[in-house]
Amino acid sequence: NATGSANIQVGGNLQCSGTCGTINLTTNKFIYAPAASPRTFGTNVAGTTGWTFNQLAFKNSSLTLSAITVTINGTATGTITVAGQLTVGSASDLGNMIVDNNTNSRSWDVNGDVVIVGSTGILQAGNPTFFRVAGSWNNSGTFTHNNGTIAFDSGATGKTINNGSSTFYDLIASNSAGSWSPASNILQITHDLLVRAGTIDNSASAANILVAGNVQCSTTCGTINLTTSKFTQRVATAQSFGTNVAGTTAWTFKEIEFRNTSGSSATVTVNNSATGIITVSGLLTVGSTSDTAATVLQN
Repeated sequence: NATGSANIQVGGNLQCSGTCGTINLTTNKFIYAPAASPRTFGTNVAGTTGWTFNQLAFKNSSLTLSAITVTINGTATGTITVAGQLTVGSASDLGNMIVDNNTNSRSWDVNGDVVIVGSTGILQAGNPTFFRVAGSWNNSGTFTHNNGTIAFDSGATGKTINNGSSTFYDLIASNSAGSWSPASNILQITHDLLVRAGTIDNSASAANILVAGNVQCSTTCGTINLTTSKFTQRVATAQSFGTNVAGTTAWTFKEIEFRNTSGSSATVTVNNSATGIITVSGLLTVGSTSDTAATVLQN
């Protein structure tokens, strides 16, 4: 945008040919709106060339109910950066808008919000690359985690995470200046919640949280301060809970529940590397009469 800032809309493939140039759009909106499927998007020549967008929106411009699949290209390793909002789907789409990052698992760095729209927006994550988000997450469509990792790295407080009825696999909080609140729907994490830095709290909203894997820190330790919502760790195998990096970081919960989804006894071990207190202001529950087997909380 050195000499202009008009928006751009493209309906065909968006990629390189032979060699790879750069896209660096810092002030406008880029709308990727194919009317036919399949389509490919992103650098597709070996190298580290990265593309940067100010705002990036994926829209299905077909006049039928047909789904459009956009596959994010592999081969290259450059990060796709969005300085503002990433939007998947549109309220005016007739058919599904599917963004497939699973096939080639490219790294994304979204410095604004991620918005998955209505019944038509579908975002398929990749593994093992990280999908970094510095804004809030608002999903009213479909997010498929594919065992991938979403890392929230905002340097500001008051961000919210609403994944609708979809689930995350690994979720990481990773900026000491940031805070994230679960919003509207229960925040479901089918693997690990790693609080590396920053705070998970109820400052902006107060939905419940359900985690199936470990709940702990990673290298450094952030804070959990849930004053109004319920936190459940419901495991199928042995998992860990609590700060596990030396220090005095404390975690606070209003209500916490440990449960078992398997047919045999499962143990949740409270980490002992740190000295911070785990505070529960309300009810602490271990096990449930509706579970098939016992839950063991080992302190």
